[in-house]
Amino acid sequence: MATDDNCMAAKYVNSGTTSSSTYCGAPSDNHPRDIDPTSYWTCNDSGHDQWTDERLASIPDQGNWTFKLYNAAGTLIATEYRRTIARAPTLSEAFAAQATWPKLTDGYRTQLITATAASGGFSLSSPTASKYSVSVSGKTSREAWAWQLASDTNAKAVNKWAPRNIKLFGGDSANSGAGFDDGVDVFSTWRMATVSCSASASTDKHCNASG
Repeated sequence: MATDDNCMAAKYVNSGTTSSSTYCGAPSDNHPRDIDPTSYWTCNDSGHDQWTDERLASIPDQGNWTFKLYNAAGTLIATEYRRTIARAPTLSEAFAAQATWPKLTDGYRTQLITATAASGGFSLSSPTASKYSVSVSGKTSREAWAWQLASDTNAKAVNKWAPRNIKLFGGDSANSGAGFDDGVDVFSTWRMATVSCSASASTDKHCNASG
C-alpha cells in the first residue's frame, strides 16, 4: 500500500513465497521489495519492518507528512513534505476491495479439455450447426453453468467483474478454413448462453452441417 509515491506495506499473494530482503529490517521480515526494488518503502517509526494493518488503520485521514530520503551511505539527500486527505488503506482493506475475475466452472473446463484434446478445437455441429450452447452438456440448472463469479461460491467479492459478451472464433472447413466469429451479449446474471451462427457471405458454410 502506498501514500503518494512511498510504499508502506505489502505482502505476497502466495503465502508460501519467501524473500531475503533486508530492507526495513532483518531477512525474516520477508519483504516484497526484493521483486520491486524501484519503489520507495517507508519503514515504521522504529526504523524497521513495514507498517502493520493496525498501525495503518490508526493513522488519521488528514495529516502532514515529512519524508526524509537517504542514499545507501546513510546521507540525507532530500526531504519531502506531503499533506494527505485519506490514509493509505490497510492490506486487508485493499484485498477486500480488489476486483474479482469470472472463471470457467470445473464442469465446463473439463468439457472443453475433452473436446479439444485430439485436435485443439471442436466442431460446432453439436448440438446443432447453427447454434452452440456455452454450457455443460447433459446438465441442467447450476450444474450446467459454464462460468461463475467469486460470489457464486460464497466467497467475499466486493467488485465482481462479469462477462459482457461471449464470442466463438473458428475456421470454416468447407471454405478453405476461412475465419469466422459469432457472439452474443450476456447479462451479468447469466452463467451460460447460446451463441447463434451468422453467415458472413454465401460462401460461408460454417452455419450448416457441411461446414
